[in-house]
Amino acid sequence: MENHRLPPSQVFWIGFGFEAGLLALAAFLGWLLEVLPLPIRFDWDGVLLGLLGTLPPAIYALLATSELGLRLSPVRGIYDRIRDLLGEAIAGMALWQLGLLALAAGFGEEFLFRGVLQVAWGLGTSSVIFALLHAVTPAYFFMALGLSVYLGWIFHETENLLVPSLIHFLYDTLALVLLRRKFREEELERSRRT
Repeated sequence: MENHRLPPSQVFWIGFGFEAGLLALAAFLGWLLEVLPLPIRFDWDGVLLGLLGTLPPAIYALLATSELGLRLSPVRGIYDRIRDLLGEAIAGMALWQLGLLALAAGFGEEFLFRGVLQVAWGLGTSSVIFALLHAVTPAYFFMALGLSVYLGWIFHETENLLVPSLIHFLYDTLALVLLRRKFREEELERSRRT
């Protein structure tokens, strides 16, 4: 990890502001594309479905940060790219920062991609756009595409943005916490060798 990067607190605020700003973009595009109001209901069914729906992406996050998962070339490529781009920032953030970042991403991205773009342009188009904007590697494009189709299908079935937003938030939180632990372990190992 290099020293010329922004401090973790600045990366947090930039990321949080960007992700939260997607809510405003969703509202503007929703108005422009005439798909408002967004279909969200805060109810216990939505919470339960969100928790249960988190299991498949959570299993992926656990696998992708495990020794076994990191032996797979596409998974290792994603991991290395994220570490190169954001490893120092993620490792330096507090848990509350990771949680707030994940919360902003979960709701900001879901309101935009599912609540507006999927409603206006369909599951396929919104999922491809989502994947292209997350494509830090070719393998990550396909992982993001699969996740987007999954979240879009859940939104279609439940007609409640709370469900995919919770899944996205919980998955991102778990993934960021696992990455933080892994990046810190690697840093500790490097410091022991020097």
